[in-house]
Amino acid sequence: MSRNWIVCLVLALTLVSSNAARAEEDWLSLRPTFLVGGSDVENNGFDTGFYLGTTLRAVEFWEGVSAEAEISLFAGNGYGHGYGYGREGLQLTDNSSYLRFSWRPSPWEQGEGLSLTILPLHANRLYLGYESDLMWQGTLNTRAASYSTTYGPYGRTISGAELKLARENWYGSLALKSLAMLNDKTHDAERQYTVLLSGGADLFSRLQVEVSGGYAEQGTNPSTSVLGASVAGRALAGRLIYHCGPVVGAPVDFSRYSSDPEGYEKLTRREPYFGGFSAAVIAEGLIFDQRGLASPDEDGRTVSQAGYAASVEARMKWDSLRAFLRGQSRSLTWLLQSVPSYPQFTGLPRETEISPEFGLTAGMDYHFERAGLTPGLIVGVGAPAWFMANDYGVPSGHGHRVLVKDLNTFISIPSSASVKPVYELKATLRWDVWKVSAVGEACYTHEGNRFEFRYDATGSKPVEVAPSIFGFNALIQARF
Repeated sequence: MSRNWIVCLVLALTLVSSNAARAEEDWLSLRPTFLVGGSDVENNGFDTGFYLGTTLRAVEFWEGVSAEAEISLFAGNGYGHGYGYGREGLQLTDNSSYLRFSWRPSPWEQGEGLSLTILPLHANRLYLGYESDLMWQGTLNTRAASYSTTYGPYGRTISGAELKLARENWYGSLALKSLAMLNDKTHDAERQYTVLLSGGADLFSRLQVEVSGGYAEQGTNPSTSVLGASVAGRALAGRLIYHCGPVVGAPVDFSRYSSDPEGYEKLTRREPYFGGFSAAVIAEGLIFDQRGLASPDEDGRTVSQAGYAASVEARMKWDSLRAFLRGQSRSLTWLLQSVPSYPQFTGLPRETEISPEFGLTAGMDYHFERAGLTPGLIVGVGAPAWFMANDYGVPSGHGHRVLVKDLNTFISIPSSASVKPVYELKATLRWDVWKVSAVGEACYTHEGNRFEFRYDATGSKPVEVAPSIFGFNALIQARF
């Protein structure tokens, strides 16, 4: 890890030295951000963190050719993207820093050109999809990946690069990611690759279309019955945006950016208010399949497992008022695809009863220009994904339900209990003044599916827990 940091430091110093005589432009941007929050403060308290984004831009060393470096670091004791969980003490991690070279021919407009972006430490800026809660990375968060020969967030370094060509009304890109993983059969480190292709175009003045696809090598299967079998994933994503006027920005909602390395930048991005009316409808979908999982029904065979994630959102802005309505659904296999599946590296049995996740959220906010304040309110209702499991927690066609809230949250409920909807209420606030932005949300969740197993002389019994959950998130960012 220290060797990688030295490389980044050398790149940064090179850019700084190239700008020593450059005073007429902003060649250096610093964005320190302080964070605090917790999803269940009554039972788990809260965590704090510090994020620093640093952008250095070099002068054109050839005509039309320039460079910039983004040094993005996170320090914390558990807050943010899961980097610190399960570790003691203060953790300092890379947040997908990069070096970018750009070429813009003289006739082309600003924002157009050919660029090469290199991410030497953690390439999680390269993904399939568009909204961060629907994105497909292609890599696994599993014990197999933790055997990498080099270490970074989640126990490994994932390097990558992206080549992108952008014109006024269209773009295209090719990205490659790579990491070393241990082959469980040969016990040798092997290089695994992920390839991502994407493109988009403005078909009409009001319609944008984007399509992307990817293929990922995901190592070998450690299951005894198919030891050494290759695991791979494929995905296809698309998005349609129909807008009247400028595209309206997303509301303050920390849950949208929980796994996005640019989440802090997006949350503090200021919304322009030009007056008048504008609206947008955004539809996004992603399908994938995963090969090489051990079959639970036939010993010695592998199976494929498919899934999806989709959302439709309408946004509206009228002068200083914004409103939105969003519906979302994610399959159970989508929620488990980076494990992969459950149990790990094993497909779900044919007779397993499963249900996808559904969610509907609506909200509004109002911007007070003179004070720089934007208060808002968000309400939501959803149904968690679940599967039937036997007494050992293994998926089956009968038994009790296991709810899957995210990659690391499984909740078993008694066989006699039904799955209840989850209600959520958020009060949001942002304050923009000078070069400082403060963003926060207070959250109340009514979760009727909370149980814990308590033991007595007769054994364990499920006991329903109070459904109310209180949480909050806040950050403050300064820009220099």
